[in-house]
Amino acid sequence: MLRWRAPTPRQDRVTSIGKNPDGAFKTQHLKEYPVPFSAGLAQCVADTISRFHRTGAVRQINLDSHDLNWISDVLAVASVIEPEGKMLPDYQPGM
Repeated sequence: MLRWRAPTPRQDRVTSIGKNPDGAFKTQHLKEYPVPFSAGLAQCVADTISRFHRTGAVRQINLDSHDLNWISDVLAVASVIEPEGKMLPDYQPGM
């Protein structure tokens, strides 16, 4: 995780109450992890899997094409980090 930390804390703190002039909730950017934190989490998972594989702590299994396609699809979706993601409010009446 330390490899991905921000070099200095951000000083541009603003209030996250209410809505922006464009009508979006000011809290919506707080619902997504910062890009370096997401990258750090991914790196931790990759390092752990690599260490387990290197030390023989896991066994290799053979996957069929259906499983491999599913893993490929999930990887394609999960590897995209949206720094300007637009999440909806937690409470949405009628849903």
